[in-house]
Amino acid sequence: PEDYKNGRVMQLLSIGEYKLYYLLRWNDMVADIREQYPLELEDTLNISQVLHVRHPKNKSTRMTSDFLVDFTDGTQKAYSVKYSVHDIDDKRTSEKLEIEAKYWEMRGIPFEIVFSEDMDINIVTNIRLVTEFYNIDKVFDQDSYIKHLIATKQLDVPLDKGLLDFRNIRRLTDGKPDFIWNK
Repeated sequence: PEDYKNGRVMQLLSIGEYKLYYLLRWNDMVADIREQYPLELEDTLNISQVLHVRHPKNKSTRMTSDFLVDFTDGTQKAYSVKYSVHDIDDKRTSEKLEIEAKYWEMRGIPFEIVFSEDMDINIVTNIRLVTEFYNIDKVFDQDSYIKHLIATKQLDVPLDKGLLDFRNIRRLTDGKPDFIWNK
C-alpha cells in the first residue's frame, strides 16, 4: 500500500506485516515506519558467532527487521512479525530472532516480536477503509467525506466493535453541518 501520510509505497511481504503497518500508522505517536530494515552485516555475523548459531543464508546475506519505527518523542522500536507464537518453536526461526534481538539490544533499541494471529483484522480493515480517504482530494461524496473525517480523527468512532457500518454512521450524521460535504 501507499503510506497515506507520506505517500511512499510500502514493501510489505506478509499479511502480518500488512496488519501491523496499519495498526502502527494509525497510532499518532508514530512519526515514521521503515519496513524491511537492513541490519549491518558485520554486526549480525559477529552476533551469530558469539551465539554459536549459523548466520542466515550465507555470509554475504544481510538480515532485515520487518519494521523500524520512529516515534514522535524521538524513540525507536524494531519489530519482527510472525504468524503465531508457535513459529518460534522452530529452532532455526528462534535462532534468527535471537540474532535480531541481540542486534537491537546492542543499539539500545527495544525489539518486539508481534504475532499476526493476535491482531484484529476488523480493526485493520476499518483503518484501511477510512485511510483511503485521508487526503481530502480523494473525497467524492458524503460517505467518503465521513471516512476522511474518521481517517483524520475529526470524527471518533470505535474501530474495535466489528466492521464499520458507514450507512449507519451517515444516518447518525445526516443534516449536521460539520458532516455535510460540499464540493
